[in-house]
Amino acid sequence: ATACKLRKLLGEHRALEADYYPTIMPTKTESKSNTITLRGSAQIVSEFFGYGINSILYQRGIYDAELFKPVKKYKLQMMVTKDQGLTEYLDNVLAQLQDWLEKGMVNKLVV
Repeated sequence: ATACKLRKLLGEHRALEADYYPTIMPTKTESKSNTITLRGSAQIVSEFFGYGINSILYQRGIYDAELFKPVKKYKLQMMVTKDQGLTEYLDNVLAQLQDWLEKGMVNKLVV
């Protein structure tokens, strides 16, 4: 009886989990153009992380405010560095991050 209750609870948990974590692979009836791919997700995460880093660098005054320019992203006004050296460095870091995300080598990001 206990095993039966446990199976029922696990089944309910999986049903709830499916509501919160939708499948990203297309089913036979779905079109592939509306799906999220691992590569696309990795690109979005690394891009978002890049904007987050720029925001932290600007808001904490780590670099002079004159080295940043405003851009509109995610329906927000954000400050992004216009310093060529910093931009190249961040681009390299974010490209590596995207590669690691695509390979499943990253569990969490901490700044």
